[in-house]
Order: sequence, then C-alpha cells, then structure tokens
Amino acid sequence: MSDSVILRSVKKFGEDNHGFESDSSYNNDKKSKLQDEKKGGSSQVGFFRLFRFSSKIDICLMSMGSLCALLHGVAYPGVLLIFGTMTDVFIEYDMELQELSIPGKACVNNTIVWTNDSLNQNMTNGTRCG
Repeated sequence: MSDSVILRSVKKFGEDNHGFESDSSYNNDKKSKLQDEKKGGSSQVGFFRLFRFSSKIDICLMSMGSLCALLHGVAYPGVLLIFGTMTDVFIEYDMELQELSIPGKACVNNTIVWTNDSLNQNMTNGTRCG
C-alpha cells in the first residue's frame, strides 16, 4: 500500500504546502532549501547570448514572427482609419439624401442646386452628390 501521511501544518498564504508529506520526505530546515535552490542556480545572461545556439531556421522564424507582430500592431490603427472613412461616407450619403428630399433641389454636375425659378437658383450649398 502507500506510505502513511502525517498532517504537519496548514498552508498559509504565500508558503509552500508541506502539510501532507510522508515522514521520510519532510524537511523543515529552511537553510537547506535555500542551498538547494542556489545549487540549481540561475545566472543572468545577456540578450544576444540567449541566441548563440540558435540555428538559421530559428533566426528566420524569430524574425518572421517579429515582422508578423509588427504588422499585427499596425493593423489596428489601420482598421480605425478605414472605419472612420467609411463612417464619413455614410454620413455624407445621408446628408445628400436629406438635401435631395427637399422639393426643388437636384444633383447637377455633382453639386446639389435649386432647379426652380427662385432667388436661390444660382446659389449652391457646396454639398456634393452623385
């Protein structure tokens, strides 16, 4: 069967849980834990030294991934510009329809003008149509 388990302590927030361990593997000495961590050790390495063992394929894939990440980052502002332009086109089209719904106005030479014999016949409001 399995080893017997002894309840040593209850885990506190931020601590390792050694509450349920068998008798042989329980180690209460914190100094020996720190020494074990230092033996496994991690040393700081420079950024470019990380890639000293990479092959040409690895470098190609990393540069391609960086390029794709750059394009992905540029895409969102590009979508905002396109959406803003599209919104402007919809608003101008609605304004054109509202102007043309007024009796006596028509689209002549891509400009909305009065077509009847009123005083405002030669005046245009500058609204484009067409």
